[in-house]
Amino acid sequence: MLRVSAALIKPRLAPRCHPITLCRYNRAPSAKGMADKSSLNLPKTELTMYTKKMTTEEIVAQSSYVYQWQSENLPSSSTFVMHDGPPYANGNVHIGHAMNKILKDITNRYQVLRGRRVSYIPGWDCHGLPIELKAIQNQETGRNMKPEDIRKKAREFAEGEVEKQKNSFKNFGVMGDWNNPYLTMDPKYEAMQLDVFKKMFSRGMIYRGKKPVWWSPSSRTALAEAELEYPDDHVSTSVYVAFPITKMTGELSEKLKEVKNVHAVIWTTTPWTLPANQAISVNPTLQYTVVRRGGNSDVHYLIADDRLDHMMKVMDDELITVASLYGDELRGCEYVNPTPLTEKKAHPFLMGGHVTATSGTGLVHTAPGHGMDDFVVWRENGFRDIRCPVDNTGRYTPDVGNEELIGLEVQRAGNEKIIDMLRQVKSDGSDSGVLLKVEPCHHKYPYDWRTKKPVIVRTTHQWFASLKEIQADAFSIIRDVTMVPSVSKAKLESMVTGRDDWCISRQRVWGVPIPTFYHLVRTHGTDCWWNMSVRELLPPKYRDQADQWKKGFDTMDVWFDSGSSWHAVLTERGLSVPADLYLEGNDQHRGWFQSSLLTAVSVVGKTPYKTVVTHGFTLDEKGRKMSKSEGNTVDPMTVISGGKNMPAYGVDVLRLWVGSCDFSKDVEVGPNILEKVAESLRKIRISSRFCVANLYDFHVDHMVPIDRLRPLDRYILHRAASLSKAITGFYDNYQYYRVYRELTDFCVVDLSTFYFHVNKDPLYVEAFDSHARRCIQTTLHHINEFITKAIAPIACHLAEEVYQFSGKVQGKSVFQNGWFKPEMNEWTDDHLAREWAAIRVVIDVVNMKIETLRTEGSTFSKSDADVSIYLPPGQLCDILSSFEPTQLSDLFVVSRAAVHLIHSTKGLPPTVEAQKHAAEAASLKDFVSGDFYVVTSCSSDHKCIRCRKRVARSEVEPCDRCVSIMTSLKTAPRVLYGSNCSETLFLRSNERRLILQKGGNLTSFRYIAIVTAQFTVDYRDDRHRPSNCSLALFRPPPSASMQQLYVRERVTALNDIAARLTQS
Repeated sequence: MLRVSAALIKPRLAPRCHPITLCRYNRAPSAKGMADKSSLNLPKTELTMYTKKMTTEEIVAQSSYVYQWQSENLPSSSTFVMHDGPPYANGNVHIGHAMNKILKDITNRYQVLRGRRVSYIPGWDCHGLPIELKAIQNQETGRNMKPEDIRKKAREFAEGEVEKQKNSFKNFGVMGDWNNPYLTMDPKYEAMQLDVFKKMFSRGMIYRGKKPVWWSPSSRTALAEAELEYPDDHVSTSVYVAFPITKMTGELSEKLKEVKNVHAVIWTTTPWTLPANQAISVNPTLQYTVVRRGGNSDVHYLIADDRLDHMMKVMDDELITVASLYGDELRGCEYVNPTPLTEKKAHPFLMGGHVTATSGTGLVHTAPGHGMDDFVVWRENGFRDIRCPVDNTGRYTPDVGNEELIGLEVQRAGNEKIIDMLRQVKSDGSDSGVLLKVEPCHHKYPYDWRTKKPVIVRTTHQWFASLKEIQADAFSIIRDVTMVPSVSKAKLESMVTGRDDWCISRQRVWGVPIPTFYHLVRTHGTDCWWNMSVRELLPPKYRDQADQWKKGFDTMDVWFDSGSSWHAVLTERGLSVPADLYLEGNDQHRGWFQSSLLTAVSVVGKTPYKTVVTHGFTLDEKGRKMSKSEGNTVDPMTVISGGKNMPAYGVDVLRLWVGSCDFSKDVEVGPNILEKVAESLRKIRISSRFCVANLYDFHVDHMVPIDRLRPLDRYILHRAASLSKAITGFYDNYQYYRVYRELTDFCVVDLSTFYFHVNKDPLYVEAFDSHARRCIQTTLHHINEFITKAIAPIACHLAEEVYQFSGKVQGKSVFQNGWFKPEMNEWTDDHLAREWAAIRVVIDVVNMKIETLRTEGSTFSKSDADVSIYLPPGQLCDILSSFEPTQLSDLFVVSRAAVHLIHSTKGLPPTVEAQKHAAEAASLKDFVSGDFYVVTSCSSDHKCIRCRKRVARSEVEPCDRCVSIMTSLKTAPRVLYGSNCSETLFLRSNERRLILQKGGNLTSFRYIAIVTAQFTVDYRDDRHRPSNCSLALFRPPPSASMQQLYVRERVTALNDIAARLTQS
């Protein structure tokens, strides 16, 4: 009988006490002894069933090692450049940050496994209003601080936020060049950014002009489109106002000579802009109607003909058509603004293609100082004077024309005051008021994305980048960019081609000033703009004219900052442009993707990226937007470390959640979802653990060639090979959620439920070096390698842990061993796969039958069952009949199984005929020619005390098979292989015996040792030292439970150990 008498080697033991594993067997085993568990090949591993909790240091050390190794060892010619979109350096990291960074890391780790060197330089966006406000909020002087002091405080704050966020990102297991990140406030970065500005200026693309821009009263600065949010729940107060027409052209006057007191009706959701009204726009091709109320009112209203029904509902009255005309007939007509203003001035009607009859009245109130389209149509008609009586805080200025309005906040008190004033105004010669209706309007409206407050349109002097020259080129270049998902390409194209000139200036202190001087910035940073005088800033030949120059203190849009990163980071650090990949949230179509594209096309005439991947936003488990006030946020650090009624899942559960999401749309996360992901990770871990635990005595020398494996082994390797091709495609196409699903299904359905289950008997019961067991171990070796590599990009720490327990490994990390081996293609066997698909249907039927019996009250377990399968002639019958009885019983995990050929149903016992199963499954179509029958019952034999099958003659003796297996063990000494040994020597003493004293009796043992590299002498008691062994082997006193050997002297050569043991 073979008995394991010591634990496997632990490399982490103290260097002066390395145990050598012993195995022994007795010469004449008894029946009871033969049933000892030590005669079974039970699993052995130190890889735990549950995820090990890793420290921050361990996580960072693993990632740092992999990134450094690949940077130094993988070829630079195929470098994969993942360019990091810089998160804003303000606030704690949230679950959206975690998803973004982990998605990037999954991509990078996959590229490393494919043999490509990866360049990932993390970055941070450090300028802008939120940081500036943080810099002044705790200062006594507040907004009165000097610009230099504000910038100093802002820089200090940003530096602290960068370090805080960096530590969180590293905790996610994200590998990258963390020691050399890029910061948009770094002087070298700012200089490269201004180089982009200079080149665009040289092309004539940069100009300063007065135009309407999005203006944030809460931030007191202009905003770009990318800095706006459009919530769905905004409510505006809309008004319908009648503007009296005071002048008509000759032809129109003749048409309407009988119609008096005509008013043009406009609709607006911004009543506060009415004091700035300078025109009414109409569509020259639209048909308009002059109507009057049904009550014979002498007031007439001009509206679009298509809006007649709508206006009757608005005015809650019948409207009678008096006359019709086209918009073009209003050219040259004039009206007056009914808003109570000091100056009553006639205004024109303008023709505008932007006017439609889909909403409102078909006539558009036009205030060029507060509207984009208004400004354009005003300028197209040759007008230059623009009214904009609103200051940078969003309040009316004295230019508004009414003292009661001065100083009022336009979006609140100003709006209400305008409406109150209009209620008092009557139409000339009539009791009818000019304010026809006031009603709420629910619609999307732009908000400042930082302050979360509504913005206005305000005409100011700003710096602009003209885009007309490069929009066609940008549109053409986008076509060559791969975008995932593909629908996002149209989104980016429409935003690029449909946008107006880019307002790149901001009225803040903490940013890159414009214009400035490149050579000074690279040396002193942009602080020099505030610290140095005009004379010091000017080139030498202009210094005598210093009194003629004045500094501008506008700073650049932060989107220009980050949009220049392709030049400031990639070009500056010698990396390829375009980058291989930009991967960010789908809001970046109007942000970083667009600003990067526009600057790159302007300067170098090409795209900054080859591929763009976008992901959705994170929602709670009910699909709601996350909000601290709602209490439905998920802190990624809590997921890792635990807290707030959440267990410490560890970093791999967080990473696997990211990998499980179809990020092409918004994704959900919460406690229930994370619990399911954790369970999936445990199932994958258990599959890997099963493989490792059954490879403790397996060595590459035991590998069975693929063509000599059993059909079942070749089938499961076919499944792995097919899945490896699919998984490679999923990673290539950024479908990580499909990797998660397919791999989890493979581990649960193909491995745990099927392959592992049916192979436990031959693994544990057969002789340790039997062909069947070595076939299974060979398969487990391949399967373990496949699972480890497949999951490595996502659950990298699990993969590393399994890799370290997987026997003799090459390199310190799984990422040093590359992707799936090409020889996996040789495992594919479609015909074999079809055969086993049919067999598995029969297995499912057997399982169902046994489970039915159990639910009906039977108490026997599945392993107690006898199964008889009656099959008509066909391939399935031939296949199952080719199995040996023991193989067949293993396949169904029962005590006995038999296959019977039937040519006709006549003569079948009634108990059999009642168990008919139609061969309707698609996988059975080509293998069974008719119905088949399955009969199950409890075996009448005794349960074997070793293999636990009901095949024994006695309840106290092993079955015949187990007796045969254990008898063979007497002549087959066993060698155990340490799963953690970096260098292991396997020795066998063969025919030599060592005589040791045990309890006063002489007992004969045969010893086999596993010896690692270097050991130290440890004599404890010479009385226990064998006299016939020159290498001073001994065991501890007899009371010790473990058999431990110690080598007398320090040995530096394994060959020396081998020679001396052989001579003993």
